[in-house]
Amino acid sequence: MLSAYNVIINAALKLGTPLHRWEQSIVLMIEKEKNNHRINRLRVINIYEADYNLILKYFWPHKTTQFAERNDLLGENQWGGRPLCNADNVALIDEMNTECHRMTCCTLCTFQNDAIGCFDRMIPSHSMLNSRKFGVPDQVCTLHAKTLNNTKYYIKTALGTSTKSYTSTAESKIYGQGQGAGSSGSSWTFISVPMMTTHNRRGTGIN
Repeated sequence: MLSAYNVIINAALKLGTPLHRWEQSIVLMIEKEKNNHRINRLRVINIYEADYNLILKYFWPHKTTQFAERNDLLGENQWGGRPLCNADNVALIDEMNTECHRMTCCTLCTFQNDAIGCFDRMIPSHSMLNSRKFGVPDQVCTLHAKTLNNTKYYIKTALGTSTKSYTSTAESKIYGQGQGAGSSGSSWTFISVPMMTTHNRRGTGIN
């Protein structure tokens, strides 16, 4: 039984074709603030099939991200979605940078932006191109893109799971991979690193 299952999974990866059961996701709507039911204040978590999500975790944060780290492909500016890079160190570096400028009386201009909802705003085609750039196999990217394009989403709240679903269409595209996808963090890293690299090369700073 296990051997037949492995053959099916390997065939899906080889052909870049998702299994039908992978094309469904339960979308959990969780309150960020107690008794605040406003749609823009709900945390959206996607629940995918376990074996599909395992594939995403293996090829994005495990295999490709570690390969990029070993070959120094991710630079020094992006700390999100990377091993051994935590928010405490980023805050410490920012504080030390500010303090050095204060002590030396040098002008300092900083820009800090919370990329809120970035996982839900990644355009799949752009995301897959950047993932391929850093080494995710073409067929795995094809499989992931097809799954995102065909997935039917069912909403789950405290009242239960909806019987109706929504999906991406030509008229109404659904972007992003959602929080809960094993590839989301690494995908955003692979998108943001080229942007930061381009900014460093082309940006002239503030005069």
